[in-house]
Amino acid sequence: MEFTQIKGTIFGYKKVDVVQYISELNELHTAQLQNKKDELDELKKANDVEINSLKAQNEELELKVNELKEQLNSVQTELNSTLSALELLKNEHNSLLEETTDLRDKSEFIATAIIKAEKCAGLLVNEARSNATEIVNQAHQKVEAEKQKLEKAKEYVSDIRAQFNNLATQINTVLGSTEAELNVKISSIEKASK
Repeated sequence: MEFTQIKGTIFGYKKVDVVQYISELNELHTAQLQNKKDELDELKKANDVEINSLKAQNEELELKVNELKEQLNSVQTELNSTLSALELLKNEHNSLLEETTDLRDKSEFIATAIIKAEKCAGLLVNEARSNATEIVNQAHQKVEAEKQKLEKAKEYVSDIRAQFNNLATQINTVLGSTEAELNVKISSIEKASK
């Protein structure tokens, strides 16, 4: 019923029409209020579903982060072990260098002895030279073998460093995208709740 449809009398409007008009307005407003309540309930349910989904995603991401942390710790432990092995190889290399220096000194001594021994006998000189050359060759072989070990250790450390950098980049990427997603979802929830 429209307000213009209320019939007037000499003393104003008909009471029945006014009461009917007010009742219809009240029913209309009650229906509109119920619709708004229903919409609000639906929004709350949707928000609850979204929040639960975000919580589940957050738990998954936390598991991934923990897994990546464990991998990082494992790589760090392996790197420390490799560095310790490299330190041992360096010490061994230094020891071999000292041994090589000692062997050179001995070689020089042997060469001097050979010169002196030439006066005594040609066979003794040849035997001494052979021994000296063999000792020097063995020393050179040891030094070369240790150099190769050090090169391999160096390559291994470089590989570990590259893996570590790659893993750190992946962690940063995952955390950055997760943070951006969470910010977008929080923003949409805040807008929906307003």
